[in-house]
Amino acid sequence: MLREAAEEASAGRPGRVHVDTVDIRQFDQVDEGMQAIWAEHGPLTSVVNNAGANFIARTEDLSPRAFHAVTSTIMDGSFFTSTAAARRWIADGLPGTILSNLTTWVWTGSAFVVSAAMAKAAVHSMTMPLSLSR
Repeated sequence: MLREAAEEASAGRPGRVHVDTVDIRQFDQVDEGMQAIWAEHGPLTSVVNNAGANFIARTEDLSPRAFHAVTSTIMDGSFFTSTAAARRWIADGLPGTILSNLTTWVWTGSAFVVSAAMAKAAVHSMTMPLSLSR
């Protein structure tokens, strides 16, 4: 369904859309997917960290497994994707852009979103020093 929607959205427009599915919580899958992009389509010019997850629950009711599912999706996924692209940009001597979407909860807090807010704060903390690298 995702592939068909992407192809339909790009119909009649310049450029191409390619869709692949990986578990962004698994570095090996992200790295293999990134390698396939480079090999089949050439280098990326940018990465958008837009991962999101949450269980709307009181903090005291959030299980360790639920907490890990949310934080690993947002935090690990953003780190794995960013570094998989950045390593290739550096190795190839290419510029690249990383854009990380956050949430206001990073600064304001909100009820029932502790794990997502913590993970998005970590993504913010990752993106800031990356912007100063090189």
